[in-house]
Amino acid sequence: EIRRQSRITAAQHPSEAAFLEALGKLQGGLDILTGVERSGQASRLEMGCTLVEEGLDQIQQLEAGNGR
Repeated sequence: EIRRQSRITAAQHPSEAAFLEALGKLQGGLDILTGVERSGQASRLEMGCTLVEEGLDQIQQLEAGNGR
């Protein structure tokens, strides 16, 4: 039910869907970063940072598109 509702919402508000996608990237990146236990896991650190950067870039693009 939640997925169906989110698809309806996304169809009505594309910018909201893009914002939720960006938040998902941020959350995924943060989850990866908090799960890293040793400094030797450089690839996981890089993956987490990349997701966070992509999410932030996407949010900045949305804000620029909304005239903020």
